[in-house]
Amino acid sequence: MIRVSRNEWAKMTGKTDWNRVKAMSEDEIEKNALDDPDSQPIPDEFWDKAKVIYPQNKLVPDINPKKNSTKISCARFFCTT
Repeated sequence: MIRVSRNEWAKMTGKTDWNRVKAMSEDEIEKNALDDPDSQPIPDEFWDKAKVIYPQNKLVPDINPKKNSTKISCARFFCTT
């Protein structure tokens, strides 16, 4: 992984051959996906046990040293995240 500035990123071009991708049939896309060990289908049994978990609102730690509640606010933040 490398860091790049926004200007450097804007100048970068991808290596994807989009014309080749657009020309692929659904069968070719599926075959390519199945040939990739990192892109295997999720078994049906997975969905039997899956749960929907909604994100909770995150607390923002209050680290203002002028407030007496700093330790409490930081503790609450780190204990609930």
